[in-house]
Amino acid sequence: MKRTLSLFILLICVFTSYTSAYSNRVVLKADVTVEFQENSEFSEKEKSNIIEYLASEEHDNHNTQRNIICSLFGHDYTVEEVTTITHRVSPTPPRCLETKYNISHCSRCGDIQEEYIISRRVFCCE
Repeated sequence: MKRTLSLFILLICVFTSYTSAYSNRVVLKADVTVEFQENSEFSEKEKSNIIEYLASEEHDNHNTQRNIICSLFGHDYTVEEVTTITHRVSPTPPRCLETKYNISHCSRCGDIQEEYIISRRVFCCE
């Protein structure tokens, strides 16, 4: 009985540690810096949403919830150029990758659309 109980407790401990480690894991392959224009029209909340969107690896499968105003009258997009710098991509100089996007953000529902412009290697990190 003691052996069965201890085995059951051990299995519960292993299972809970496995699931908590999996659910708290954030996978970022490299450090990413997001740069906005100096006179950006995005609010701080919109900027943080855009940063989360660009940092996620699944931003191509981005699903948004449309509200009824956007469904009836269309989105109210603000469009700006945003630059991301992915650090230490290459082992040899230039090591970092700079990517420019046109980001469209709807002020009504929070929908984010990206349009890729260009990528190039830059000298950033030693």
